[in-house]
Amino acid sequence: MWSGSWPGSSRSLSDIVSSTAANDTQASALFSAHEKSSTYSSEYASGFSGPAASHLPAPPSPRDEQQCRTGSQRSALTLILASASPRRYQILSLLHLPFLMVPPDISEVMSESRSPDQEVLHLARRKAASLAPRFPGAVLIGSDTLIHLDGGKIGKPKDRDDAREILRRLRGRTHEVITGVVILNEADRHSFGRVEKVRVTMRASTDTEIETYVATGDPLDKAGAYSLQGAGRGLLAGLDGDYLAAVGLPLRAVAEGLRAMGVSVPCDLDRLYRERDFLNWRTFEP
Repeated sequence: MWSGSWPGSSRSLSDIVSSTAANDTQASALFSAHEKSSTYSSEYASGFSGPAASHLPAPPSPRDEQQCRTGSQRSALTLILASASPRRYQILSLLHLPFLMVPPDISEVMSESRSPDQEVLHLARRKAASLAPRFPGAVLIGSDTLIHLDGGKIGKPKDRDDAREILRRLRGRTHEVITGVVILNEADRHSFGRVEKVRVTMRASTDTEIETYVATGDPLDKAGAYSLQGAGRGLLAGLDGDYLAAVGLPLRAVAEGLRAMGVSVPCDLDRLYRERDFLNWRTFEP
């Protein structure tokens, strides 16, 4: 059953925004400094915890990319996250695997002809497949998230006015967060796809609370115009489902897909999901 409350719920939304925005901002800052670079390299994430890595990952050299192509360092450079999302970077790091994070070269355009499930899988697959020519020997992970409400699909807001309108539609209601993940191994022609759905219930926030949140700029790169793992937490009443899938990457599904392709996953997922020691996961009831 979904349930959950924000600790110190008597606090104003502006206080909540001030005290929680730092986590998401810190993670975003890791990447904003290198937005012009096409590739980011993850440090080996053993023991990773907290909102962001301890230092900005350095982009790999052209030689590193060539070695990934030829397979001469496949054990080190086999895993590629097709994303520019700090949140997905953080989540995948929890598996304690070395990986590269490479922004995919696609336009994220939704189609009315596709169902929500088809949409997230379609975009996730396109993200992963877009990197196959650059990294033919790699295992590629793509993921996409959208909001499903009243039979319609909601992605990222176009601007602050759109974010404001989306949040007004969502307030006081329950919607679905739908995340699709696709893992491709072009060398072996194997693929894995999974859709995870999470029910999220929003508080009946006032116009002033919504305006306060929108003014932070936090909603602009988030599906549904809110971050449940950051400053947007104050707008939520609770959730039912996989927290990590709602943030943007269903980790259990990713681990299952990687193992099916012969990738060893050292993370103890049962313990991770039991302890929930990641960002604000513990503010939601299990």
